Amino acid sequence: MKRTHLCAVVGLILGLVSAELAAQDDTAPARPRDIVRTADRKILPNVTVISETPTEVMLDTTGDGKADKTLDQNEVKDIQYDQAPNEYVQAVALYRVSNYDKAIEMFNQATAKGGRRWIKDYSTYYTAMCQARKAEADPTLAPVAVRAFEELLKNPNNRWRDDARYELGQIQLARGDRAAAKTTFETLTASAHREEMKLTASVGLAALLMAENKPAEALQRYNTVVQGAEKKFPELYLTATVGKAQAHTALGEYTSAEEFLKKILDSEEDRTLRAKAHLALGDCYYVQATAQEAKDPKDAPAVFKEALNQYLWVIVVYSDEKAEYAKSLYYAGECWKKLDEPLKARELHNELRSKFGTTKWAGMVRGG
Repeated sequence: MKRTHLCAVVGLILGLVSAELAAQDDTAPARPRDIVRTADRKILPNVTVISETPTEVMLDTTGDGKADKTLDQNEVKDIQYDQAPNEYVQAVALYRVSNYDKAIEMFNQATAKGGRRWIKDYSTYYTAMCQARKAEADPTLAPVAVRAFEELLKNPNNRWRDDARYELGQIQLARGDRAAAKTTFETLTASAHREEMKLTASVGLAALLMAENKPAEALQRYNTVVQGAEKKFPELYLTATVGKAQAHTALGEYTSAEEFLKKILDSEEDRTLRAKAHLALGDCYYVQATAQEAKDPKDAPAVFKEALNQYLWVIVVYSDEKAEYAKSLYYAGECWKKLDEPLKARELHNELRSKFGTTKWAGMVRGG
């Protein structure tokens, strides 16, 4: 009888302890369960990313809160972070639909809430990207974007450090500071840790060569990127292919340019790449039409119409891609002039001046 009573008491105590532990478990924060996808298409589920730097990702795979596995950044395709605050999720969605001012506000709120380190690092980078995209529509805002990227670079462990340097190079190129852009891109091709970033910086150097009217040299560099990115980095591969087509256009190799660009438009769904491809194809037709006009004017209008159709695609469908939109407004207006439609040309150029008055394209209208 005493034994039975003792067992009952012990059972009661164990039950109370179990209940207490369960209550503690209910109130304790759940361990983050991140998902890491590797470059070789493997998925590492239910891990916790302890830290992410420009060179490596440290993981806790056992749940004890300590890093027990390290991946080189070149081994990582992407990370799906658990427990992202609602403000951050909203900010990313706003960024994707080009609502940059509201996105910046939400990224700042996400950072202010604290939490895991990645939230601040990612928010800092995307806030700077918002500023850079705004500067595409209004170049007078470029200094704000530059400061945002420079602020990020003060943290050498921010995973986006090399990406920030590349964006600075893009801003330098857009502002006409080619010497600074060259230094930035060459530094990245030599020192960036991730192979993808080295190739991306090489695309920047190719764009610089195009700006310097050296399409043959640019084509060689684009070819190198295309070969290096084809099976590893699909988006970069397509970006370099668009650049390659632009180089072919500048060299008068129109058939090759059209072939590359139509292939992208037939297969690619990314909005930014499609906008760039439509714009590049419009440029290809416009250059052809201008050459045809000098040789045999009667055949030029049909080609100007082909160019116009591509520019209108960008204007109507991809107006959120501000850099491409502004350039398309200018050249679509020029096409309408060639087609003897001055009122339609004036309408587009007025829109250009109204929406993108500080861009070089609006300046070209005023100069004309």
